[in-house]
Amino acid sequence: MKNYRIKYFFAYLKQQKNLILFYLLIISIPITALFFVEIKVMRIITISFIIFLLLLFSLSVIFRKKKFKVYLSFSEIRIPQWARYITNYLKLAFKAFNIDYYDFREYKRINIYDERAICNAIYKNLSNSDIFLRFIDKNLEPYRISHADDFNEWLDYSEYEINVSYDEFGFINPYNRVQIVAPGIGLAPMNHIHSIFVDPQESEFDFALRVIEELTAGYKELQNIKRRG
Repeated sequence: MKNYRIKYFFAYLKQQKNLILFYLLIISIPITALFFVEIKVMRIITISFIIFLLLLFSLSVIFRKKKFKVYLSFSEIRIPQWARYITNYLKLAFKAFNIDYYDFREYKRINIYDERAICNAIYKNLSNSDIFLRFIDKNLEPYRISHADDFNEWLDYSEYEINVSYDEFGFINPYNRVQIVAPGIGLAPMNHIHSIFVDPQESEFDFALRVIEELTAGYKELQNIKRRG
């Protein structure tokens, strides 16, 4: 887990080329001053710049805004392998790239049998989300019906999430409605949904980065459409 956190961190830094160049410029100032000022003055300048750099970095981390918010829709009961992948890879990638997400399954304080409370939480967070992301596998195919009463633990709210997101909150275009499709599942193209197909030859880490890239591109296009409209 720690290894992937480091990988995501460096992947994020790779995208922040301008920020890195700015920091290098700041660091180069006291180094350059070394050749023109006395040692004692140099120490003061170096310490001051280090403090300034640390303060600047801290503020950039504390006050940076979330890029956008992703609503995760998946059935932990029917597709446990996706639940593990989302926890071990995708959520780490979201955090590294400063993307917010919502998954009501993390909120253990909600009584798992309190259907009204869970539906209210789903409704509230769908209203605050920018992208609706669903996961498709052999046991969670479109239009396959499974009832909540069939399960012994978590009730399954996938159908409720799908209907409410589409009917109430306008997740009706390929920029804000996305689905990740497991290998071996053939889906007919749908104009209102953008499908990201899993490549079996791709590592989990690279796939998570590809998901981030495609979600980001969709969100940017959505913002462009809103500005033009």
